[in-house]
Amino acid sequence: MLRRRFGLGCAGFVVAFVWMAACGRLARAQQKTSIDQINSSAALSNQGRDLYERGKVEEAIALYRQALVLNPANAAALTNLGLALDSQGKYDEALSDLTLALKFKPNDPITESNIGLALYHERKYDDSISFYQKSLALKLDSPEAWNGMGAAMFATGHVDDAIANYRKALALKPGYPDALNNLGVALEQAGRTDEAIDLYVKIVASRPSEASAWSELGRLQHVQGSLDDAISSLQKSLALKPDQPEAEFNLGRAYQDQNKFEDAIGAYQKGLALDPRSAYALSNLGNAYLSQNHAKEAAASFRRALDVQPDYADAMLGLGAALVQTGDLKGSEDILVRLIAVQPENAYARFNLANTLFAKGQYRPAADRYREAIHLKPDFAQAHYNLGTILRYLGDSAGATLEFNEAHRIDPSLVPPQK
Repeated sequence: MLRRRFGLGCAGFVVAFVWMAACGRLARAQQKTSIDQINSSAALSNQGRDLYERGKVEEAIALYRQALVLNPANAAALTNLGLALDSQGKYDEALSDLTLALKFKPNDPITESNIGLALYHERKYDDSISFYQKSLALKLDSPEAWNGMGAAMFATGHVDDAIANYRKALALKPGYPDALNNLGVALEQAGRTDEAIDLYVKIVASRPSEASAWSELGRLQHVQGSLDDAISSLQKSLALKPDQPEAEFNLGRAYQDQNKFEDAIGAYQKGLALDPRSAYALSNLGNAYLSQNHAKEAAASFRRALDVQPDYADAMLGLGAALVQTGDLKGSEDILVRLIAVQPENAYARFNLANTLFAKGQYRPAADRYREAIHLKPDFAQAHYNLGTILRYLGDSAGATLEFNEAHRIDPSLVPPQK
């Protein structure tokens, strides 16, 4: 399994800030707020905006709150405060301030867009779409709003609409990183992997130092089966930015698919040093160890994966195989029986359990498990072959011949044994 480097990029986009200078109309509406207070509040809000842009979010929030003490109707301070709180994951507070900003400055497209962003983060995707639509009805030329609505559309399964929205964002703001990344994800989701790869090729051509784009290109090239290209792209990404566990994991998988198991093990270990609780990577590392006949190391890796995610089927399957190699046949049988209870349609679990029972000398139960695996997966060549082997042990020569011949038909490399 390959995993995406990133989620939907709406989380990171920068929304234009609302500006608010002192105005006589607001002063008359808020008669208890003096002109000096309004001016001072606006100045504090602008200072907070500058701090926010420099990454000093807490200090920015403090200035926005001071601005609102002086002028509670400062819509700019409320909007900027909402955006800052959203960036901290405080979505309820953000929505409260943004909604209040809209009360003081109705029909403001930027505030509507920011509310859409906060709702998206709260996974209220339909409401998010509604606010983005309101924003775009007021201001069609906002790439951030088109990108945000695309992300919400994607989250609701409207992939083609999401693609259209991302393209609108890019038409307004060519090279917009979040929209480009989101478009790539959406194209892949739509089964248009070639288009997604072409998109990332263009991105890295224009921005060759963007590590994330190289990583995503490598992941997509792997999906496409272009392993050499995938490895090259992932290596370029890691040379630019070494601390990317997902890129290391994807590199490990690409090496593994090329049967370069030592290289795969090295990549997985580097990634796990950065993210030691990735069940996916731990399980893949276990499989790489198994391929090198390092059964003890494989079992340890699979167990670590199951400590993180107790019901992770791939790790349970791998652990069963590793324990056979270490001689722990009971442990293998126990974990595989547990896996079959969780996934009764898993043909590979029944196949591995049959192998374990075969190793224990329990030939008839093993034959039954092979038959079950074949029932679930009729073209399971190795299961046919192993069943033939057991039937020979049991004295059923005719049945064994049928199974050997079927295995050879499915996979010509499995040659029936000489009588």
